[in-house]
Amino acid sequence: MKTDFSVLKREVVDQDLCTHCGTCVGICPAGCLEIKNSEKGPIPHLVGKCETCSLCVEICPGKYVDFGELNKSIFRKEADPYLGFYEKIFVGHARDKTIRISGSSGGVVTQILISMLKKELITKAIVLGFSKEEPWKTEAKIVSMPEEIVSTSQSKYVIYPLNAVLKEIKDKKDKYAIVALPCQVHALRKLQHSHLKDSFQSIKFIIGLYCGNNLFFSATLALLKKLGVYDFSQIKKISYREGTWPGRFEVVLENGEKRGISKVGFNYLTFLYTPKRCLYCIDLTNEFADVSVGDAWGYPDSSVIICRNRELLEFIIEMYEQGDIEIKEISSQEAILMHSHGLDNKKKGAWARIKIVGSKGKSVPDYGEIKIDVDKRRIQLERILLFIFRIGENKMIQKLVNCIPVSFLEKIMSVVRERWRRSTKGIN
Repeated sequence: MKTDFSVLKREVVDQDLCTHCGTCVGICPAGCLEIKNSEKGPIPHLVGKCETCSLCVEICPGKYVDFGELNKSIFRKEADPYLGFYEKIFVGHARDKTIRISGSSGGVVTQILISMLKKELITKAIVLGFSKEEPWKTEAKIVSMPEEIVSTSQSKYVIYPLNAVLKEIKDKKDKYAIVALPCQVHALRKLQHSHLKDSFQSIKFIIGLYCGNNLFFSATLALLKKLGVYDFSQIKKISYREGTWPGRFEVVLENGEKRGISKVGFNYLTFLYTPKRCLYCIDLTNEFADVSVGDAWGYPDSSVIICRNRELLEFIIEMYEQGDIEIKEISSQEAILMHSHGLDNKKKGAWARIKIVGSKGKSVPDYGEIKIDVDKRRIQLERILLFIFRIGENKMIQKLVNCIPVSFLEKIMSVVRERWRRSTKGIN
């Protein structure tokens, strides 16, 4: 039975299940969908006549992603319950000092893309960068030069409908790599294993970033105001992970002045500006990417690199042999311990939240046959956290919290994070 956009709006957007990935806009054959910003983030809107093709509903990852089926379709091997399927796991960093310093954690993603271009594995890369006209805003970029890739390095903690750029992929002679978050990758994989797969064969490689949660753009606005920046025309550049690892949010003004807050410090924004759909996501390590990259805790200025695709594994080893990157193989146990707190949140916390919200008759994501039981104690803990997130949505609460001095927020979040990490060391 064919469906139209009204179904997607009713069952996904109106139920706060939209991941803001932009895929529906990127693949709409009628071009009748556009992304519009709202208080609920960038969401799709109908701006033309819908052809009732069902594609937006079929590919959307907001309501349904069958983890078991996707894993069988992509890797055809058993997946690790915490990390997903993998061939090998490394920690590493780019050997080029400029690239290493410019990245969030060692410049691995930047170096992989540059090496791919040089090796002609790809002709273009799809990445998230900043707008030239409004440098405080992010935008999707299709780049083909190493210097362009370097200019888009570092994480951006703001939701952006990256997959809307799919509508610009027209020349099938090009070969693309895309750097994407888990929800964006879920949509891409559903697309590649649908009847539309032949239309998007030019996407050769998916480089996945670890993701605990993302933030509404209002979080960035709150940071700028906290740093005393109200005239955005004076902003020359912003960075979310500037300086010594793990970095800090920094704004550079036209007069050269720099203002910032540490990465640990601005983590308080999670409780105020996290999209609801992020609370139900069970994928920290980007389990369906060809290679997944995240911070390597215990290895400053380095990344954990989970190689899932055999071809990319061989390519990364070749990069090491040619002197592009430095890598060291680690065990899955070490990779899990690095992010025990994040995996605990995704593999236990998210399931508890799904159970709590679902029991109230509200819509929650369906991940197929994969389900994890959680004990009553965890259910009670997650009820408290959901209450905190609900309070955090209140505009007055957000204003009050944003008035707290930066130094105090940094101390509080540092204690919270460390205690959380210690409490989850035995996750597996």
